[in-house]
Amino acid sequence: MKSEITRGSLVLIVMISLIFAQIGRADDKKYTPPPPPRAAPRPQPRPTTPAAPSRPTTPSRPTTPAARPTTTSRPTTTPTSRPTTPTRATMPARPGKMQPTPASTTQQAPGVRVPRTSLTPPPPAATQTTHSSTTPPAHASIMVPSGSTTQPVHPGAMPGHSFSPPPGAKAGTGPGGSNTFSHADGRKWEVNRDGHLTHFSRPGTDARFADNGRLLHAHVVRADHSEITVRNGPHGQRYELVRPDHTRVVGLGPHRGYVERPLASRPGYVSRTYVVGGHSYARVYRTSRYRSVVYYNYVPAFYFQPLYYGWVVQPWPAPIAFDWGWGADPWYGFYGPYFAFAPFYPNASLWLTDYLLAANLRAAYENQAAADPSDQSLASPAAQNTPATLTPAVRQAIADEVRQQVEAERTAAAQPFASLPDLPRPADDRPPPALDPKFRTFVVSQDLELDVGGQTCMLTPGDIVVRASNNLVEQTKVPVTVLSSKPGDCPASSSGLLEVADLQEMYNDFREKVRDGLKTLADNQGKGGVPAGPAANPREVMPELSGPDLFAESELAKQQQAALQAATEVQQDAAGT
Repeated sequence: MKSEITRGSLVLIVMISLIFAQIGRADDKKYTPPPPPRAAPRPQPRPTTPAAPSRPTTPSRPTTPAARPTTTSRPTTTPTSRPTTPTRATMPARPGKMQPTPASTTQQAPGVRVPRTSLTPPPPAATQTTHSSTTPPAHASIMVPSGSTTQPVHPGAMPGHSFSPPPGAKAGTGPGGSNTFSHADGRKWEVNRDGHLTHFSRPGTDARFADNGRLLHAHVVRADHSEITVRNGPHGQRYELVRPDHTRVVGLGPHRGYVERPLASRPGYVSRTYVVGGHSYARVYRTSRYRSVVYYNYVPAFYFQPLYYGWVVQPWPAPIAFDWGWGADPWYGFYGPYFAFAPFYPNASLWLTDYLLAANLRAAYENQAAADPSDQSLASPAAQNTPATLTPAVRQAIADEVRQQVEAERTAAAQPFASLPDLPRPADDRPPPALDPKFRTFVVSQDLELDVGGQTCMLTPGDIVVRASNNLVEQTKVPVTVLSSKPGDCPASSSGLLEVADLQEMYNDFREKVRDGLKTLADNQGKGGVPAGPAANPREVMPELSGPDLFAESELAKQQQAALQAATEVQQDAAGT
């Protein structure tokens, strides 16, 4: 009996052991031991000893995700005081389910399934990088040192906007707190403290820009060894082309300029054919040098007889009123607040002064109209703070120099013309007539930029300047002061520097217009109140030096297009494109 009981107990024990072993194998098929969690989430309560009858139904659970809320999307939650109790929430995901990204910090509510896209880690946040002297990659804002502060320079900018150098350029520091960039191919940029490009150069090219991106000046050496210089002013573009044969083509605005060629028969002399509004005429100049300054001295094609000059410099018997016929001209109405012809003329010098001023103001008006034909401001008088800015004192200063010039021509006319009078040889190194101490007041004859303490302002034809000194500054410049100016130009009393060569061109234009006025005065003797006098009887000095270039107008049009193309290429190169 005991042996049967013992045998039965053993069988029962074996059966119970087999049952528990089967249960264990079923659990092993459903779960794997979890690795130690990095940060255990808050455990969800569940029975630690599952009921035996429920085990056979658990194999279907992998296909029912809703029955098991995924709480492992909260790996950064602070563990509770019961971190060691393993739960299904801490078990790894079943095969075929997306693993949560450890870096994700998405908060997931229990029972809510997270879309797959929400489990993708977000891109790393943008960080600001400190760059070395090598240009950073394109499309990245850079910080350029500027003294004690930094200025942002944005990529892809054109000149005048925040500038970004091309890849491979090295940064440096320029004068006045500016920033420089240089490239291995020879290109160089200079950027001001505001991040705007102000200077660009490469082999054969040098250019300067205004803060608004406008090209101010560019000098380009072309493949045929010719050189072209472009200057942009408020009233249009001026360009100068110099060819290897020393031919010069100078554009002073639309349909206005000159073509200069050396005279083979007269070494040292050049002939210029001026084109103004479709009309052409020729002038002759002698090339000279003074220290570092190359300048051109006007050579008269003819002189009047000495008796006529003597009559011009003498006072007239009585002041006269002269009707110039300008009343209906657009330029005269536009500059009415600045200039009005004198009601009476006691002598020819004042008469010639108004002729000279009117010719330059007409040129200024035509330049502005040609640069922008749609400019509606030209239809009304220019605004002026004070009436008749050309005061009697300024007029008289110009008249005194007109009289001096007439006296000088009277002396020259009395000399024999076997050789050209009063022309310095190149070896003499004599100062140009524009630096003559007796001649100080100048009438501006073309658009110019005046350097006023590092800043520039514009001078246009009809403005008046006085030379303050004969001493050269920066080798090629002299100081001047503005005596009178039109609205929008350099204000009166402004002081700055002008190139000696530009001042000499004013002097040449002054002589030419005085001679034109002398011819007009001779034609009006005995008319309109002008008293009669000796005949002018002009006599040519050297006829072979005169004669306009028949192809000058077409040459100017051709080179104007070349200048526009050169300016466009410079701007593209400067922008790094």
